[in-house]
Amino acid sequence: MRCAVCDTPLGQPILADSTGRALTSLCTLLDQPTEVFWCGECGHLQTPPIGDLDAYYSTTYRILLESEEEDQIYAVVDGTAVYRAEHQANTLLSSIEIADGARTLDFGAAKGATMRRVLGDRPDLSVHYFDVSEMYVDHWRQVVPDDSWATFETPEVWSGSFQLVTSFFMLEHVEHPVKVAARILGLLEPGGVVHAIVPNPFTNIGDFIVVDHVNHFTEPSLRRTFELAGFDHVTIDGDSHGGAWVVQARRPRATAPVGAGTVTSTSAEVQRSGTEAAELASFWDGARGRVHAAEQSIDDRAFAIYGAGFYGSYVHASLTRPDRVRAFVDQSPHIQGTQHQGVTVVSPAELPAEVTDVIIGLNPRQARSIVADIVSWHDRSLQFHFL
Repeated sequence: MRCAVCDTPLGQPILADSTGRALTSLCTLLDQPTEVFWCGECGHLQTPPIGDLDAYYSTTYRILLESEEEDQIYAVVDGTAVYRAEHQANTLLSSIEIADGARTLDFGAAKGATMRRVLGDRPDLSVHYFDVSEMYVDHWRQVVPDDSWATFETPEVWSGSFQLVTSFFMLEHVEHPVKVAARILGLLEPGGVVHAIVPNPFTNIGDFIVVDHVNHFTEPSLRRTFELAGFDHVTIDGDSHGGAWVVQARRPRATAPVGAGTVTSTSAEVQRSGTEAAELASFWDGARGRVHAAEQSIDDRAFAIYGAGFYGSYVHASLTRPDRVRAFVDQSPHIQGTQHQGVTVVSPAELPAEVTDVIIGLNPRQARSIVADIVSWHDRSLQFHFL
């Protein structure tokens, strides 16, 4: 293994889960180990790629395709769901000044939901879409003309033509992030800006073990990625989007060759990432044991899992008797009434009356506050079991 960012040879993994219950970002179980490596040179965290990535993303990776409205909940504020595309659009519009009529490209767009919301506030923008799959074309056609999207390869005429390129949760999936960032650089005009969001494994700790995320970016490795690609004015924000890094960077007026950029990360930042990564590895190394302990303490009582996303799927995959789960509980109306891992998803208010225990499959950094805010559970005597 070599570092996907700086190409430094890597040593032994800091996490090696050989149970063969690896979990993808779409909550699919794969029969392979989960391994995470840390680079002592740039602080990057990475997982070996799963098979043929090109085929996986062009045909298998189907995210939020059931309807135009389907989206993931970003937060619940005063009982009202705030969806991820909405928050991402607001973050973009509040953090960068976009010129009137600017040409923009959503790189790795999937459905393109974020830029569709941006267009609601900024109809003057000339929005374009690109992805390495044709699965999303029908969604794009509802938003932009046919000459404003492309699949697999970007048209030559697009080179150096965009004032803004956006990328929402894409770079964590690619095998060569510096090359992809350099490709984005080539699509920007001199002085153009990239606005990208990637998971932060230290605040969204599930990202650490997502097996189809080749890259688990730390702050120094994310900065190194864009600097090596040739960007300058690289800024990284870990606060504007919960559980994620927001990076903005500029294409210089005079572009240097890929790999010739100035590297500004310090050795102290890199070592700090290693310390935090070791803590995460320790947490996940013991997580399955904690799920087993919760399951044993519940004994023969009826129980449910709160969270029909990655963390809840991890809990379900870690149970010795997953057939005993009465329901998944989730606040997203888009998945209530559907089946997840063969179990019905219900709203908190619809939690079956016989359920006495709930194993909480949420990001441990927010789990207790989220559960405390569920009004419909305030009058129920429920036992909660946290990761």
